[in-house]
Amino acid sequence: MSSFALTLSFLLPCLSVLFSGSSAWGAYANYNNVLLGERAAGLGGAYTALAADPAATPYYNPATTILQEGSSFSGTVSVYDKSETTIGTAGDFSSSAARMNRGFFRAIPSSGGTILNFKTFAAGISILHPDYDLYNGEIQGESNTKSTLNYIDQSLWVGGTFSTRLSEVDAVGISLYYTARTYQRSVDDHLSSAGSATITTEEKNLTSNNLVAILGYHRQLGDKWAVGVSYRPPSVQVAGEGTYYKSTTVVSPFSTSEIYHGSTRAVTHVPQKLAVGVAREVPNSHTLSFDVSFYGADTYLDFPEAPDAADDLHYHQVANFALGYEQFVRPWLSLRGGIFTNLSSADSPSDLSGLRQMDQLSLYGWSANFCIRAHEQTTFTFGGYYEGGSGLSTQLVGNAIRVTTKSQQIFTMLVGTGFHF
Repeated sequence: MSSFALTLSFLLPCLSVLFSGSSAWGAYANYNNVLLGERAAGLGGAYTALAADPAATPYYNPATTILQEGSSFSGTVSVYDKSETTIGTAGDFSSSAARMNRGFFRAIPSSGGTILNFKTFAAGISILHPDYDLYNGEIQGESNTKSTLNYIDQSLWVGGTFSTRLSEVDAVGISLYYTARTYQRSVDDHLSSAGSATITTEEKNLTSNNLVAILGYHRQLGDKWAVGVSYRPPSVQVAGEGTYYKSTTVVSPFSTSEIYHGSTRAVTHVPQKLAVGVAREVPNSHTLSFDVSFYGADTYLDFPEAPDAADDLHYHQVANFALGYEQFVRPWLSLRGGIFTNLSSADSPSDLSGLRQMDQLSLYGWSANFCIRAHEQTTFTFGGYYEGGSGLSTQLVGNAIRVTTKSQQIFTMLVGTGFHF
């Protein structure tokens, strides 16, 4: 079978499923909030056709783990995140860079992995923190309205990976993850009017566990060029549970109402994804890589049995791009840089729904880091990445769900280490 036919035999079934619009649910509308790996993060996430980053390859393309030389290869990456998020007013992009080193950075153990190479096949374990979003502050309202919002949304993936060669130039692999997502949100809303006031409080908690598989294919095209394809089918939910409480009190004349759902079924599905990458790599000289990732579309309620407590989630098909470059300036020192998009898959929110909807943000970013080979078997990476943009959000303001503006800038420092034996 020719290389073109072999690639199509992997690619076409994935495309047909992806664009059929079936079961492409997700927990997040923006999928690139955390760049995984050390080398991969430095290249903006353009890593589907590359290897040699054990903290990232099982996620980007498990087929490339067999390409890592040596009996074992392990790496860990920690990132330190600082978000500048405003809801209800446009963000100030001109001054956000000046605030990069101010305030509190949150430590996130973004990724780690160990790959064992047994010559005919490779296997390993991987721990990822691919999703993280947080907000704590006030939402701008009218002069008689004050609303505060606190939420945190994050997930952890733990799993194994396996890969093998089909030929001297073809490799395939699979990664299987068990995921855990937690989401917590609290709102305090005050609406004042002549001689009266309405006070609304809301608490929502959700936990969910899923099984996620990633299938990968890699082909070497001569000495320098390579292509890679990975496909993540719709996830399988193992468990999901949530609670919801909302209280509305009118001061004068006094009245109160409550909504409570305890231990209700919660739904979170990790979105399906198809990534295609191409790379040109000259060892110890330079690397150029490019990725495009496609995500499917769907609609669902995260609390299907409690519509009055649910978020109304609408996802459309979206594509994201990444371009990265690495240059060796010394045999022991390489510099990396990349640009990438983090476009939202959420439909435009509307006041007519009466339910919260996903944020629609168009984010764009760049990354840069450097890698020092401190020893033949040890590497150290330091750098970071930035992404920012603006869009729309739906929030509880003035005792009603309203569409408001939102902007976000995320500054992230990265520290990584790698060990090769």
